[in-house]
Amino acid sequence: MRSLPRALRESNPLTSKDTEFSKILWREIISEGDKKNEHYQDLISDYHVHSFSKSLEDQFPDVDFEKIKQLHNLRKGMVSRLGMKREAGIILAAATIVLKSIPQSVVSRVIKYETFELIIFILTCAVIVYLSLIFLPLFAKFREARRVHGFAGYVLVYICIRNRNEERGQSSM
Repeated sequence: MRSLPRALRESNPLTSKDTEFSKILWREIISEGDKKNEHYQDLISDYHVHSFSKSLEDQFPDVDFEKIKQLHNLRKGMVSRLGMKREAGIILAAATIVLKSIPQSVVSRVIKYETFELIIFILTCAVIVYLSLIFLPLFAKFREARRVHGFAGYVLVYICIRNRNEERGQSSM
């Protein structure tokens, strides 16, 4: 166990407690301007989700986070469909099948079949590169939206669970 790096020994994914290594890393990579953000202390705390959710509740005491969680869950389906990878793959595969299924006898009347295959290969590569350049920013944006949506959902669920536990504690007194 001593041979394991300290950061690995300290980590415990079940408790969501941040390691000293991650806190040091955040302190080093975050700019001085971002360190002045009101949520910077939440980020470098031992339990960042708890700290962040508590500061959100303190900042917005009249907000019903249960309703926000319900609205958030309504958007979950839409955000999960923001991929387009599957659709792009289907379109490219269908186009390739159509082009490759042209009979050799039809192509041979105009050009050599080997030349046709080379042209189809080059065109397919060019289309893939073109579509990648066009859609790459969208893919990155959709991925970021899914990541942020997932973290926001995690925080909302955490707040709601904590509120329910606090309500139970008050009602039992």
